[in-house]
Amino acid sequence: MNLAGLVELLFGGEKLLGCELAHSDAVALAGFYFPGRAYCLVAD
Repeated sequence: MNLAGLVELLFGGEKLLGCELAHSDAVALAGFYFPGRAYCLVAD
């Protein structure tokens, strides 16, 4: 891979908005829809 390809891979694309819920609300929502299942919350 060349340098331009690497830069495109790391910095290209478009940003997507994620969930805008508070941490506690997101945890409650995951527990409601997927009881007993594992989940992962990511910031930034």
